[in-house]
Amino acid sequence: MTYRKVLAVLLLLLLVVFVVMNLDTARVWCFGVKSEMPIAVLVLLSGLLGFGAGLLLAYVRKQPKKGSTTTP
Repeated sequence: MTYRKVLAVLLLLLLVVFVVMNLDTARVWCFGVKSEMPIAVLVLLSGLLGFGAGLLLAYVRKQPKKGSTTTP
């Protein structure tokens, strides 16, 4: 396993432990909508948003720059 995979698994385990420990409900105001939901759902949504942002950054980082051309 690579260093990144080990770190990803550890972060995932930490997220699972945090979710299990926070099953209380919380009142949330998001995008003009007020709702009440378990804190675990909020943590999972935040984790998914972070995962998506990480994937997006990894994708953008792999794209070649448009104006840069290298000549041999």
